[in-house]
Amino acid sequence: MNSFLSAVKENNYVLPDYKNSNLSIIKEIASRKNSRTGKKVKKIFLLVDGLGYNLVRRLVEKGSAEFLKSHKFERISTLYPSTTAAVFTSIETGLTPSEHGVVGWNIYSKDLGTIVAPYDDSPAFSNSFKLSRADIPDTLPQPELLFRMAKDRNINVLFDELLNIPPGNGNNKLPLKRYATQSDMILKLRDEVKNGRYDFIYAYYFWIDHIEHLYGHYSETATNSAALLLNEIEKVLLPALEKSDYNLIITADHGHTIIKNWIKIDSKNKIMEHLNGPPWGDSRIMFFNAVPGHEEALRKYVAEKYSKYAILEESDTVISTGIFGKKKIDEKIRYRFGTHMLIAKPNFAFSYIYPKNTQTNAVDFVGTHSGLSREEMEVPLIVL
Repeated sequence: MNSFLSAVKENNYVLPDYKNSNLSIIKEIASRKNSRTGKKVKKIFLLVDGLGYNLVRRLVEKGSAEFLKSHKFERISTLYPSTTAAVFTSIETGLTPSEHGVVGWNIYSKDLGTIVAPYDDSPAFSNSFKLSRADIPDTLPQPELLFRMAKDRNINVLFDELLNIPPGNGNNKLPLKRYATQSDMILKLRDEVKNGRYDFIYAYYFWIDHIEHLYGHYSETATNSAALLLNEIEKVLLPALEKSDYNLIITADHGHTIIKNWIKIDSKNKIMEHLNGPPWGDSRIMFFNAVPGHEEALRKYVAEKYSKYAILEESDTVISTGIFGKKKIDEKIRYRFGTHMLIAKPNFAFSYIYPKNTQTNAVDFVGTHSGLSREEMEVPLIVL
């Protein structure tokens, strides 16, 4: 058996199911098939960051979202890596991570020879080794799936006013509305349902994810926040939906898992002797470029220092399983998957500390994602 697949089984991890995923759902809406997204002609696609299936199921079982029992509520898969940057890009482009190459919050830019944070405008090159997307607008692919939908239907995009919209991925060419709070978002959706002017509305809500990072998805804060969101949808939006020709489809980019131990790596770590530069990716999967001839030394070092926390695999071995969507990567973006991958075991996460990094320190997070645990990989499909 493939060594990576053996490790997946050993750690009780689950593989993504691209045929029954958040990506397949948005592609179904784009193609107007509607076999799983309701019979109504018009659609609202609400992507709730961090709203894992596990969290919603608990709410239903506790009676906090009982209305879902009379509507479609089932478990589907997210993509891998199970992190916003990868899934968000797939939702907008219709491409798998193996096709667009956005494999984490941080990605490697071969042309620039540095680590890029394409969805983050906070770091500047003057005080960090990361470049913001403003410096390299072509890093992200165009949202071609949304563009295709806009050719034959009237669509709108609804985003939080605090969320930065990547100027290089073409969202500025799409109709865009902002909302300030959860209630504002739901009221705006209700009003658009009543007006009926749009054939498709794509909305994104990120606060659940933020709360889970800080407190964990089992926390009272996260549980109550998710319950409040669903309850407000039930009371404010659902009555308008029932009288309309809209279906509301709710899903997520990933769930969360609890982290017991964060392992820090920085430029002074001995592992850097075997790497051509800093790692990139996300907290539960890091991508390495090994120094030629150091592959065995890297393997031995990771086995000695990190075997309790992670598995090290050659990138080709992992890619060949099709876990990123396809079993082969286009040569234009193959370098973004590195030579090796460090894949965290349950309840562990890694943080590479970039010099003078001004971002929020991830090692403070109670919860995180981008791994293969069932909690991270399973997301809800709710159709109202």
